Amino acid sequence: MNITGAILAGGSSDNAPSSRSGAFGTYNGEMLLDRQLAVLNELCEERIVVTDAPKPFLDVLDSKVRLITDYASGSGALGGLHAALHLSTHPLVWALACDMPLVTKDAAVFMAERISGYDAVVPVLNNRLQPWCSIYTKRCAKVASELLHNGMASPLVFLSFIHYKPIHVSEFVSHGIDPSFLYRMSHPHDLLKTKQSQS
Repeated sequence: MNITGAILAGGSSDNAPSSRSGAFGTYNGEMLLDRQLAVLNELCEERIVVTDAPKPFLDVLDSKVRLITDYASGSGALGGLHAALHLSTHPLVWALACDMPLVTKDAAVFMAERISGYDAVVPVLNNRLQPWCSIYTKRCAKVASELLHNGMASPLVFLSFIHYKPIHVSEFVSHGIDPSFLYRMSHPHDLLKTKQSQS
């Protein structure tokens, strides 16, 4: 599929400069980075890892995976998305937070098939937008650039400036797609609330 997969891997923070990216965490004994890259390989013609701390990735990434750094270091995930949108070689970018071990090809295809006429397709979980498991067009790069230039790195502000299609998690479920693809290890209870409401 004519799409770039981008893992937003972050890096060391101001508060913990020696910390490693969450991409090196594990799920069921497997490194998160490896899990995500394997799924991206099923769908994406190009795979990118975006980080402001690239050194730890040099020894673990396959030569076919592009490693790029944030243009606007310290701007959080929007800074990573900004870099991915600018440097991707395909018109669509599937952007993923690095702590999502259960992402699936089916969820990405479902979103990509619904992006016509929009700048992005964004899942909705518990009435909250999930911008870090979404599909974006490269048109969004200009908006991200302008916001970061003005010191605004909020993902919700970014979304307010683009034309996006929200897709509620129930719509994924109705098409046979397990909502677990939205599970984030940094927010483990969000998905549990959804499953409880469906039971």
